[in-house]
Amino acid sequence: MIEIKDLKKGFDGKPVISGVDAVFENGKCNLIIGSSGSGKTVLMKCLVGLFEPDSGEIRYSGQSFTAMNEEERKILYVPFGAPSNACQDLKLTPAGKPGYEGLDPCPELEFHGGIWKFDADKIGLTQKDGQRFATGLRSIVAMDWNPVDKNLYVVMHGRDDLFLLFPNYYTPWQ
Repeated sequence: MIEIKDLKKGFDGKPVISGVDAVFENGKCNLIIGSSGSGKTVLMKCLVGLFEPDSGEIRYSGQSFTAMNEEERKILYVPFGAPSNACQDLKLTPAGKPGYEGLDPCPELEFHGGIWKFDADKIGLTQKDGQRFATGLRSIVAMDWNPVDKNLYVVMHGRDDLFLLFPNYYTPWQ
């Protein structure tokens, strides 16, 4: 959800948008309608960080975008999942393979199973243009930046073959 509260932006002392309040809800069709010169484009450029509002607040999922500094707004985090758990140490699992200690270091982690950090101001980037931020994360379901404590939080799912690894706890269907 995007919330806008009392947003103001002008140029050369002339207000373009003044006191805009709006809520854009997830999963709904949200429109910005207005006549030519009414400030639609200026509002959108404020929402994506191309223009700095003169005052007011923009919040994304409850987090203040206007409170983030310029460097925080320029960072883009992208997850790259791992195709399998091939490097996993199976020696100590209940249905493990005796003698199979996995691979350490795991060659898949060089380009998979982690989060890469990119400069959001650049276009045409590939994975090699990013910097590995975190590793050992197989399948990321959700992630969000917390501007208060300046940390990236991640929810991940990374297990498969639960029946083969833990037959006492899981059925073949699970």
